[in-house]
Amino acid sequence: MELLVAIILYFLFFMMCYLGTGTDKKNMSSFHSYPDEVQKRVQEDIVLGSLISKKSSMLIAIISNVLMFTIVFSIIGIALKDILNITEFQSAFIYFLILGEGLNLFDLVVIDLLWWRHAKKKFVFLVFWKRKCIRIQRNI
Repeated sequence: MELLVAIILYFLFFMMCYLGTGTDKKNMSSFHSYPDEVQKRVQEDIVLGSLISKKSSMLIAIISNVLMFTIVFSIIGIALKDILNITEFQSAFIYFLILGEGLNLFDLVVIDLLWWRHAKKKFVFLVFWKRKCIRIQRNI
């Protein structure tokens, strides 16, 4: 049962990622997590440069993430308490630790390496820029 719950939660995470990406506007929501070279090229583009959101402070990001994950894990813990038969703090802690590490592994292997790396569209501007560079290299 624990494995089935984990698989369902990983699938929901994948769907959140899938629905949260695909267009330039959606991709710009995580603009500041891209490498510096990509950020520089996007800032130089007239269309994409206007979509860049203001960078929030690190303290606000940490506080909001701690609050969000506390609420999410609390809701999941309360909802799954009877289903998973978790009655002690230690067993709940170990389960959610393994669930979180599994989610990190799922994110790396499935989302980053298998899906995102092979996605056809990331930023329209960067795809155009990459094709232009390939054409220039072929002409040289």
